[in-house]
Amino acid sequence: MSDQWMQYRPKLQIYEVLDRPGGITVEQALLRADAAMEQHRGKAVEALREAVERLESIVRERNLAHIDEVYTRSTFVLDIAGIFQPALCRAAQSLCELVHRLRALNKWDWAAVQVHVSSMRLLIDMPDAPEDSVKAVLDGLAAVVAKYPDLSPPDPPRPHIVPAT
Repeated sequence: MSDQWMQYRPKLQIYEVLDRPGGITVEQALLRADAAMEQHRGKAVEALREAVERLESIVRERNLAHIDEVYTRSTFVLDIAGIFQPALCRAAQSLCELVHRLRALNKWDWAAVQVHVSSMRLLIDMPDAPEDSVKAVLDGLAAVVAKYPDLSPPDPPRPHIVPAT
């Protein structure tokens, strides 16, 4: 066996596709994707409004049988708002975290949930609110969640990987 070795590099079909003339630039692709997403904004915002309305209804009823639905509706808002309204997405994520912590503590705080849902209503009704106002709302929600300890086990330590030399 020789001291020299050859590294095998498979020829990937993607390279052939990239080398063909007539493609579009990354910028063009992103502009097309943005335009395609924009076509769905109206339906998405309507679905977000319906989800927030249902959350408001649950808070008014204060029926503990609907705790799971609070979490489910919050994750729905989180998923869609992440594309169209990032601040609303963060508020929904905060509500998910609140529900998670309250469940772990085996307690429920309707007032804390109501603050989140009311904030979600505010954010959906004012998508162009000033950044400092949005930050104040999100910081307030974080303070509400912080009142309840996170009983989740800590993430396991990551192994230290030594780079090959």
